[in-house]
Amino acid sequence: MERLASALSCHPLDLVHNPLEAASGCEPVLSPRERELLDLFRSLRDDEQEALWLAIQPMARFVRRSS
Repeated sequence: MERLASALSCHPLDLVHNPLEAASGCEPVLSPRERELLDLFRSLRDDEQEALWLAIQPMARFVRRSS
């Protein structure tokens, strides 16, 4: 599955039923922006993911308080 996903430039889980798809018309629950962010995150190495995660947590808290 990983080799096939690599050949298709997708995540292995994209090859199987996606529980995040809505029942009506199989529209993805994720918006294009959410999907882009998820794809970017997945493209990072583990240490880069951790660094990004640590950096965005304070920003997310700030944005929530500002809303």
